[in-house]
Amino acid sequence: MASMSVLLLAVCTLLCAGSGVRSSASIEAGSCQSPSPLAPAESSPLFISSPQLAPSVQAKSPKVRDSGFRLRLANKFRHKPTTPPLALRAQLTEKEEQEDMWLEEIDSERALSWVKERNEETLQALGDPNDSELQQRILKILDSKDKIPYVSKRGKFLYNLWTDDVNPRGLWRRTTMEEFEKSSPAWETVLDVDALGKEEGESWVWAGTTRPDLGPGVETSRVLVSLSRGGSDATVTREFDLETKAFVPPEHGGFYLPEAKSSVEYRGADALLVGTDMGHGSLTTSGYPRQVRLWKRGTKLEDAEVVFAGEEEDVSAVGYVTRHGGRRYEWRQRSTSFYTSAYSLRPLPFLQPGEAGPGEQEGWARVPVPEGAVLSTMGSELLVKLREDWTTGPPAHRVLHKAGSLLAAPVDQVLDKGDAAEFTVLFAPTERCSLSGWSQTGGCVVLALLDTVKTKLRLWRYQEEHQAGAGGNWEDGGSSGEAAIETLSVWALDPDAGDQVWMVSSSYTQPPSLSVIDLSNGLNTTRTELKTLPHQFEARDLQARQFEARSSDGTLVPYFVVARKDMPLDGSTPTLVYAYGGFEVSLTPSYGGPRAR
Repeated sequence: MASMSVLLLAVCTLLCAGSGVRSSASIEAGSCQSPSPLAPAESSPLFISSPQLAPSVQAKSPKVRDSGFRLRLANKFRHKPTTPPLALRAQLTEKEEQEDMWLEEIDSERALSWVKERNEETLQALGDPNDSELQQRILKILDSKDKIPYVSKRGKFLYNLWTDDVNPRGLWRRTTMEEFEKSSPAWETVLDVDALGKEEGESWVWAGTTRPDLGPGVETSRVLVSLSRGGSDATVTREFDLETKAFVPPEHGGFYLPEAKSSVEYRGADALLVGTDMGHGSLTTSGYPRQVRLWKRGTKLEDAEVVFAGEEEDVSAVGYVTRHGGRRYEWRQRSTSFYTSAYSLRPLPFLQPGEAGPGEQEGWARVPVPEGAVLSTMGSELLVKLREDWTTGPPAHRVLHKAGSLLAAPVDQVLDKGDAAEFTVLFAPTERCSLSGWSQTGGCVVLALLDTVKTKLRLWRYQEEHQAGAGGNWEDGGSSGEAAIETLSVWALDPDAGDQVWMVSSSYTQPPSLSVIDLSNGLNTTRTELKTLPHQFEARDLQARQFEARSSDGTLVPYFVVARKDMPLDGSTPTLVYAYGGFEVSLTPSYGGPRAR
């Protein structure tokens, strides 16, 4: 048996039915989900999810702003199943839109009854998936206790959100590194999301945490916990104390944000940068925050000063803080479209209690880079990933950087000289190799590259110069060697504690394994393997191979074939073909136990 995932745009994976393959989408704790290769045909009966009716699909619930429209669209065209989806929106007249406006109240009894009726029609036509033997086998895998508990480090603890058949909404828990290295670590429960939902009468779904970054080695017990009702985009954000393992009530000085599509970030231990629904003018036409407020502990949110605002036509406006080592910057970002943003930043000093910081409008500078660029900082260096070509350098030495490049230059130099700054090229794309992401440790940047949709890593070492405006020194640390048919994911264990990284490796036939690597010894040092997912199907007689097909315009399109080793390459084997492309997502080789079953 084999499981297949798909790759970059027209890149596809072939699933050979000679091994008795079955496919299904899966959601595993800490792993990415591939789009289902078994998407329903347009002529299929409607099945509509709602938070109350289908908690098992909470992670895929539609955005709150679009939910009512989707229901209205489904109601209007449920008897025209062959109508192309993109044509439906255009066919709704203004009168028809008004007739079904009651469906915008997605939690109303009338709307929920309508959803139940449509779901019942679907169940009668297709059967209940809970009665399927395949579904039960898949659930057994997804709820297995053998899953790798992926963690993040805060202070001396490693934190993990664990889900299984007993805790479908999740246990937020923690352990120490010493315990984590054991085969069966002892975990301490910090917050039981299922129990909280029952206690409060809410269908809470975990939406993540935000913690203050007060500088190297400075810890605080306070974090922000975000929860959504049924998995919607709108969240309720509440401050939580990691020592008492309890929410901090507003009357005791805790921060609390009511349900909205909010953005929130600590700017210090007692102040938040908040974007949320505050009524008229506070949201963009896309329904996301347009204003950023500075909310100080002990004051009312409605009294918080608006320190930054975007335009109503923007997608969103946010404020946030980044830090690497002893350098901290405050950012303001206007997302002018899905893929473009305008940035401003300023240095943010570490203040002692009672010490006054800069005024809210002091020290800001617009970052003069292309609006499609993705930005981050490392020490005093600005990292710029390009989405379009950009020419930089002094007049006598102009250099064209292709879209997809990753550049680095001192922040102060970029703010002062713009495209005349001198950039270090950390990555330049080729026709067959692209940058899929990067991670930063205390003194390294490790790049994840896709070479013909196969993963390899490249390392850069960084040393901060302490002279003002000097930036840093970059040293090429080499690569992990030839790209293999596998996926490698890397992220820092603790950037303040050195150059150790977590690494997850997996392939079509090898289950994920979690290791620790010390990058101070290079990429090819020994991996310390900590956790491995057991094999979920027999793979000894399978192999993954890569081939290329030439499209009508001459482009070589790579694809993978996963099949028995003795499969003849003569076109006689029945094959499942799956291809995906969208949102610049590359689906790399990955292990898919549930789909292979």
